[in-house]
Amino acid sequence: MTVPTNLPLLSGSRIKIERAKRHIHEPTAEFTTFVESKPYALLPEHNPRTRLHDFRLKYRRQQIPTPAAWGGILGDIIDNLRCAYDLLACDLVRANGEQL
Repeated sequence: MTVPTNLPLLSGSRIKIERAKRHIHEPTAEFTTFVESKPYALLPEHNPRTRLHDFRLKYRRQQIPTPAAWGGILGDIIDNLRCAYDLLACDLVRANGEQL
């Protein structure tokens, strides 16, 4: 990975985090509509072996399909955050007077 050295420390990480935030806010309306359709039920089940309750997520017949784009959006969020950590590590090396 080639890291530009002329940028202020932490600016690359901040840019990637801001990009991840934009991806997070992108599907808000779709997510709200999906959740309000109550596509899942959380059911407690008693576990006789542990004498505790296990919780199962039961799929109901959905009225609204899960948007296919969510997988790509989630991947973009994770990738931007991972990249922010990479850039942070590079900036920490530079801040300590070392070279990559």
